[in-house]
Amino acid sequence: MTPESIETVLPILKLLANETRLRLIGIVADGEQSVGSLARRLGLTEATISHHLWKLSSANLVAMRAVGTTHYYRLNPEALQSINKSLLKPAKLLRQRAEGVRQLAREALQNAIPRGRATIAVTPGRLAREQRAAI
Repeated sequence: MTPESIETVLPILKLLANETRLRLIGIVADGEQSVGSLARRLGLTEATISHHLWKLSSANLVAMRAVGTTHYYRLNPEALQSINKSLLKPAKLLRQRAEGVRQLAREALQNAIPRGRATIAVTPGRLAREQRAAI
């Protein structure tokens, strides 16, 4: 991670370190909810919920729409995707996944074949073909 991406993501992760905010994100991820509904589900006052939602909204993690005096909040998935992209670049994710699969293959072979009885070469190309076939 670059220092710039850390500076971008750190304030958002600090926001999500609060249990109430993290629970709110989880609830609105399932669908739009009113402040009153969220307050009842979490057993907190509407003022407390509004305070946490304001902080989440200021970080662009949730979006709000008003219907009369009722405010409805929903998750902003684009904000979470940008956090994910900042934390792990796609190439790094693929390298980590491939290394994990290689390690699993090594362990499976070691457990399945008695030592000294057989040797099977698992090349990166063969492993990639098997991964694509398994998907």
